[in-house]
Amino acid sequence: MSIQYKILHTEKTAHDEEIWDVIWQDENTIITSSLDDQVKAWTFDPESGKISHKNNLLNNTQQTPHNLGVNSIDYSKQLEVIVTRSLDS
Repeated sequence: MSIQYKILHTEKTAHDEEIWDVIWQDENTIITSSLDDQVKAWTFDPESGKISHKNNLLNNTQQTPHNLGVNSIDYSKQLEVIVTRSLDS
C-alpha cells in the first residue's frame, strides 16, 4: 500500500535559514522553528490550502534569544504554552 502526498502550499521566504521543526498548534495554526533563531506562527486556510504568516513568537529582540537555531518545538494544549529547544541550551 502506498501513501499519496500533495503539496498544498510552498512559502519560499518562510525563514532566513532552514526550517528544523513544524507542529500544529490547532487545526488552523502551524508553528515553525528554524536555524535563523526564529519561531513563527502561520495561519492555515483549509478551504484554499494557503498558509499566511501570523506572527513571530521568538526573535532576537527578546532578553534571552536563542543563538544557535531553534531545532525543536512543542505545544501543550492543556497549559497553552509553546516550548522551544536550541543548540545553545
